[in-house]
Formats: sequence, C-alpha cells, structure tokens
Amino acid sequence: MLVCVLVCVLVCVCAWYSVGKVHEAVMANFKVLETKMPEVLHLMSLYLANRELECILFKPVKEGVVSTYRRLSAIVSAHYSAEEQAIIACPSTEQISALIVMP
Repeated sequence: MLVCVLVCVLVCVCAWYSVGKVHEAVMANFKVLETKMPEVLHLMSLYLANRELECILFKPVKEGVVSTYRRLSAIVSAHYSAEEQAIIACPSTEQISALIVMP
C-alpha cells in the first residue's frame, strides 16, 4: 500500500517526468497490488479465521488504496493531456475496488 502513496508523490513532485516513466511506475504499482493483494487477504483469513472481523479490519485499507488511486488519477488529469493520460493508463477506482475485494 505504501507503493500507492509513493507513486502518487512521484507524480505530484515530478510532474515533468516523461509519460513513459509515469506509465511504468503506475503499472509496476498495479502489478504489485494485483499479485500481493490475494496473498495478503489469504494470510489475513488464516490468521483471523473470522470473516466479519476480516471485513471490518480490511475496510480502511481498501478505502485508503482506492482513495490514493483517486488522488493519483486527479494528479495525472491535472498535469497531463488527454493523450498522455491514455498512455499512462492509470487504473480507475472501479478497477482498484474490484481488484481488492474480500474473497
């Protein structure tokens, strides 16, 4: 989750970065989220073994990740043209929400 924040800061501070570099950072972050989230959810399930408690504890994490991607999308929209935004291909909040659902 820290990676999401780092990507957001990277884009905000380094708005002059090339579109390709921003795309690489966003995609690398998305890939980490895509590969690690199922593992985290599985381990949390094994540790807690209580579906209701898992949902309660995971809700702020999910909201934080979705919020970070929402801010990242706003930053990209503010600093890059529509064509550059298409190249960057920042995932939508809906895609992120769908990715990090409790199994």
